[in-house]
Amino acid sequence: MKEYYPREYELMKAFVKAGRWHVSGASWDATDTLVPSVESFIRNIMLGQEFYRKELGVEVPTSSFPIASDSVGHCLLLLPIVD
Repeated sequence: MKEYYPREYELMKAFVKAGRWHVSGASWDATDTLVPSVESFIRNIMLGQEFYRKELGVEVPTSSFPIASDSVGHCLLLLPIVD
């Protein structure tokens, strides 16, 4: 969005700053929780948090992961990570 729609990106940042846009999902991208190692999952969260702090000035709680909405299931190690 930042690269291809810079005007809309800046508008979205203003909405976040004004509290009109709720940022959810603490990771950099939508990681498959059944495949990666715990380390890669945590690094994905760290990259996402760094981006949100730097670009949007917010930190998203890891509890905002959509744990209950996945019909396939999750790795058992996911719950302690997001807790």
